[in-house]
Amino acid sequence: MKAKFWALVLLQVFLLAGIIGYRHYWLATGERVLLRTVPVDPRDIFRGDYVRLGYAISTLNLDRLEGEDKFVRNENVYVVLRKNADGSYSPTATLDTPPPGGRFIKGRVLSQTEGNRWEVTVRDDAGRRQTLEPRFFNHRRGERLSFCLNERNEVISFGNHSGCADPHWRPLTATIDEVRELRFNQLNVEYGIESYFVEEGQGKVLEAARSASDLVVEIALRRDGAGLITALFLDGQRLK
Repeated sequence: MKAKFWALVLLQVFLLAGIIGYRHYWLATGERVLLRTVPVDPRDIFRGDYVRLGYAISTLNLDRLEGEDKFVRNENVYVVLRKNADGSYSPTATLDTPPPGGRFIKGRVLSQTEGNRWEVTVRDDAGRRQTLEPRFFNHRRGERLSFCLNERNEVISFGNHSGCADPHWRPLTATIDEVRELRFNQLNVEYGIESYFVEEGQGKVLEAARSASDLVVEIALRRDGAGLITALFLDGQRLK
């Protein structure tokens, strides 16, 4: 009886050691990519000792990507990635089989729906016009608003306020010339990297970062496209 007990204990130890060893091998050999996060529901960001992460590639506009445009729930999807000038990666194509080469990440389809996005053309005080793409919009033509834009010209916030909370953001006060709500073919994907252990005291920092879209996650990619979180970066600084 004792022999069976100790055999079972040793088996569990070997299995645990194997899992830990494989994880370290994955971290050591996986190709590193940086993915930008997007805001998630603040009521559900924390689950025990983990922070919930949403990514720019979690919601894909299939009308803007190459490859397949028809998927079903729980199907594997392989998202081809391209490196941006700032070092982060963006999607270029969606495939239902692994590509023969290049960088890609493997995900699971949650749903394929019709999404909506906004194109808002504004005119500043000098008469210059530009088109912004906020995640949502509830104002009309002729209104005057203040926007806060990041270095990628993405809308972080807008409203009747003046100034921006972060000195890295660019303020823009302008009058709305045109508002267009557009429909697109949307694919919602999860990659198995949506949760991350948070050390005590880090939670509030990450909660603030998620709204500013300045939280970047480093991923180690396996050859089959599976991803594993290796680090989080806030304003370019690695979080310990």
